[in-house]
Amino acid sequence: MWETVISSIWDCVNLPRTIATGEDIHIGFFDSVYRPPENAAITLGHTESVIESDSTETNIHGANVTTLALAFASEATYSFYQVVNESGRFGISEFAEGIARAIQHDLDLINISAGAHMKGCQGYCAFCSAVSRCLQAGIGVVAAAGNEFPDEQTEQVNCPANREGVIAVGGMITECHCIENNPDADIDDPPPGAFYPSPVTDESADVIHEHPICGQAGCTTEFTCIGNQRDRPWVGNPTPTRGKPDVLAPCYTVYTTDDGTELFTFGSSFAAPVVTGTLGAILSEVAAETGKTVPAEQLRSLVRDSAAMMDQGELKTLDGTRLLNDCLAAVSPDN
Repeated sequence: MWETVISSIWDCVNLPRTIATGEDIHIGFFDSVYRPPENAAITLGHTESVIESDSTETNIHGANVTTLALAFASEATYSFYQVVNESGRFGISEFAEGIARAIQHDLDLINISAGAHMKGCQGYCAFCSAVSRCLQAGIGVVAAAGNEFPDEQTEQVNCPANREGVIAVGGMITECHCIENNPDADIDDPPPGAFYPSPVTDESADVIHEHPICGQAGCTTEFTCIGNQRDRPWVGNPTPTRGKPDVLAPCYTVYTTDDGTELFTFGSSFAAPVVTGTLGAILSEVAAETGKTVPAEQLRSLVRDSAAMMDQGELKTLDGTRLLNDCLAAVSPDN
């Protein structure tokens, strides 16, 4: 199922299959992991833990996030900053210390699939101020926008995603509507080219879509995805704030538990590394083609301006091909 999920996500973000895979790009992950996922083929940079824990992995969240980025930028160098504790939270002092260490490590991108609800923040709370140091150091920052669960109302995008200059990522899903669009046809539920995200983690039980997810492989031998797929914002996205989220990306992944069960899980945490991995691949491709580096301060506007309109709502979804072309244009002699 993992291969099906990644293929679906890759096609959903419209990233060329022939693109570079992150060579010479250095990505830092702020999450629950101190060491990379077990058995992962990865080029390791730095490993830093700034929390009081003897565990190299306080929970599985960090491994799930990292493997999504690896699917797009497998040749990048990865550094890990363990700032999330066993309860899934991180404090400002630990986060600020992790930022201070990361700035010394010559990173190109940072992925933060965590956040804090800072009511009323206009981008200048302690978390946002800490991450601004990365932006000033020329490091691109991608952060999860946050999740709005039924019993935990979120009035705005999380911090530090709320900071100006940070690429705030929300979730989206491409649904398959083949069955309802073709009521007279004999079509399996789900169609062969789609899948239901089941079973799901307890945290995701109340925030999934009722339709199957498009596998981007054709609905059936008779019906194609075109005309039967619909892009939808994920139902767990926070309320848009100050023009954020900047972009939406597929927000699901699947992992295998210790007893061999495959579980789906949802959240903006898993949309952020899709954007980070896509950017890693694109920055690598741009450098290989032109020998130039896309300035970090332009990344947010490039992601926003190249994003594609969705079938529903005003938010836009990541478009890898358009983003690649815009990044190449940004470093051309004419600019």
